[in-house]
Amino acid sequence: MESNSNLENTTMLIIGLGNPGTKYLHSRHNIGFWCVDRFAREKSLTFSKNTTTAIFAEGKIEETRIILAKPKTYVNNSGKAVSDLLNLYSVPTSSLLLVYDDMELPVGSLRIRTGGRSGGHNGMKSVIDCVGSSDFARLRIGIGRPPVGSSEIEYVLGTMKNEEYDNVDQVIGEAIKAISCILAQGIEEAMNIFNKSTSTDCISQQ
Repeated sequence: MESNSNLENTTMLIIGLGNPGTKYLHSRHNIGFWCVDRFAREKSLTFSKNTTTAIFAEGKIEETRIILAKPKTYVNNSGKAVSDLLNLYSVPTSSLLLVYDDMELPVGSLRIRTGGRSGGHNGMKSVIDCVGSSDFARLRIGIGRPPVGSSEIEYVLGTMKNEEYDNVDQVIGEAIKAISCILAQGIEEAMNIFNKSTSTDCISQQ
């Protein structure tokens, strides 16, 4: 995914992590779902396909075939859904992009990386364990850490305060631009742009 030419005639699997059901709809842990939902709306993609472990949409953006998915499994078991979709479409982990929440990043920030460990995120740990590789791209969206002495589990499963929503809404908009930039110019270029600033547009997407 180093250049636009390398992306031509390829398939990319973009998966947002989150928990299914209305109970968790507005929880911090569902930011991955929020992001792929907005991406689908902006690109006129519809989540009309199902497996036992995920719902997903298919489409084409420029020369890249897109599979946009949301696991039906809970976050901690995301690996099963990811593995199933990789096998279904016969795509390598190098064509996978995961979008998810990260407590280690401040609210309103995002970071893109091409590999690495789980960083303590149980959903990421599940994916790495199930697919047997950490060679895939990640787009992490910051939710910040809970107050000292508070439960991390209750924090990620809890809803945001009103003042958090504006920052998160803005950064999800930047995440959509970042995904579009990855598809158009490659992940290295997207990292150069969006890891430096969450307010810089990818010029090719204007």
